[in-house]
Amino acid sequence: MEVMMTIEETLDTARFVVNEKGERTAVYLPLEAWDTLVEWVNQQKTEVTTPQPVSALDELWGDFWPKDEPIEDFVDAVRQWRQNDLELHQELS
Repeated sequence: MEVMMTIEETLDTARFVVNEKGERTAVYLPLEAWDTLVEWVNQQKTEVTTPQPVSALDELWGDFWPKDEPIEDFVDAVRQWRQNDLELHQELS
């Protein structure tokens, strides 16, 4: 079984190509480092895109709003958050 490098070891193998001003323009990686990075990226994609089934309703319970606050306050807060998001989006457009 082939032993892969850690991500830290992989990044330590990077060598940069610089232009005449000393600015980095490209990176050189040994093939083993490249293979390690490709494997790591593929693992990350799999972990992020693979949904996990819910086994109990308690897993869906959110605990971000005080229980003693009225539901109307929650609805008002959500409306305000959405308005803030809309305003931010318009500012950035």
